[in-house]
Amino acid sequence: MPLRIAYLNTQYPSLSHTFIEREIRAVRARGIEVHTFSINNPRPQDVLGERHAQEAKGTYILKPSLLKLLLSLPGAKLRWPIGYLKALKASQTLFPPGIKSRLTSLGYLFEAARLAVELNRRNLRHIHVHMANNGAAVALLACIIDPRLSYSLSIHGSAEFFDVHRLNLREKTQRATFVRCISNFCKAQVMAWSNPPAWDRFHVVHCAVDPDVLTPVPSRKGLGEGSSLRLITVGRLDPIKGYPLLLDALATVVKTNPNVRLTMVGSGSMDKVLRDKVASLDLANHVTMPGAISAEKLPAALDQHDCLIVSSFMEGVPVVLMEAMSKEMLVISTAVGGVPELVTHNHSGLIIPPGSIDAIANAILDLAQRRDSLDAMRTAARDTIVREFNIHHQGEQMQALFEKYVRD
Repeated sequence: MPLRIAYLNTQYPSLSHTFIEREIRAVRARGIEVHTFSINNPRPQDVLGERHAQEAKGTYILKPSLLKLLLSLPGAKLRWPIGYLKALKASQTLFPPGIKSRLTSLGYLFEAARLAVELNRRNLRHIHVHMANNGAAVALLACIIDPRLSYSLSIHGSAEFFDVHRLNLREKTQRATFVRCISNFCKAQVMAWSNPPAWDRFHVVHCAVDPDVLTPVPSRKGLGEGSSLRLITVGRLDPIKGYPLLLDALATVVKTNPNVRLTMVGSGSMDKVLRDKVASLDLANHVTMPGAISAEKLPAALDQHDCLIVSSFMEGVPVVLMEAMSKEMLVISTAVGGVPELVTHNHSGLIIPPGSIDAIANAILDLAQRRDSLDAMRTAARDTIVREFNIHHQGEQMQALFEKYVRD
């Protein structure tokens, strides 16, 4: 009989979390039956592409409306009266003090009750949650309501490590059946905020991509003397991505290398700010901002560029870096989070310190000016993905964790 589990996320599907959809496909390919749950309805801009559209259709929404949410309460109270009272108490004691926090925790309780009822209807007993945010809080409370339930976590960082007390990271990780960390850096951060007896339940399983699908294009090899360098960056337009510094660095580079171009793929709160900065730096002929694109269209966009650049102040391990490396692209990234576990400096890409305009500019100039080792760097990048960040390996590793901790 196949193992049957639930995957719960705050929002699923999500354009910025395509790695979750990819992981679910990999787990299903291993014969595990996965039911997807989302606290919130996905936004229209997050359902770009056929895969996300199909996942959205099959995902159970915990908070479709306040009325439907409240209608789940009587069933949970009648079925698990003691568990519901314990969860009510937990919702008011496990999370930070304050009226706003208490009301928010009550909302988690209502969502947990709806989740417990639906899991019981489907005869599901385990919940896996990505991120230690409100999805993890809902899973924790659902397991208190129905003590037959268990949950596990995938921790990514960096958001989980910004405010560990507000997120109650210690409680969430220590109550979890197991914790999957996407990098050794991530695991160390989780260990720092938990008690040593729980550490043997923390495991590193990288996020991954499919190198059989993300194949290189022959035209990428041999960036010739005088050729333009086509840069691309992919991500939400958010302050944490460091994009103003990237534009400042580009303004320096094009003074001596006018053939350098940058495409900024993504949408977000800084859209207007960045467009205004492009204009003020006189970079209109060097920068293109097409907005967000679907996961299915991203490979083709990568094929039109030579180098992916990540200028972030903090990351987990960017999946888009893996996608670019699988396609034998040059990559430049700040040395944040678990990035140094993915990119080896001057071997499979360039690693630079975060927050430095000069470091970004010098790295771009380095790639634009040297020609002798670029093909070897591209080859090493893809070899890293095939060997260590392969979706087929990830599916096997996640299956092993579920089989070890979940199967009766």
